[in-house]
Amino acid sequence: MQNSMILQFISEHPWYSLFYTIGTYLFFVASTRHLSKKTRNQT
Repeated sequence: MQNSMILQFISEHPWYSLFYTIGTYLFFVASTRHLSKKTRNQT
C-alpha cells in the first residue's frame, strides 16, 4: 500500500485513523510493559 492511498483513505474515513492511532498506542504500551516484566524477572 502506498502512503498516498493511506492518506486518502484516512481523509475519507477520519474515524478509522483515530482507531488506528489508539490501537497502535495501546499495542506499543502493552509491548513495553511486557518487555519491562521480562527484564524484571531476569534480574
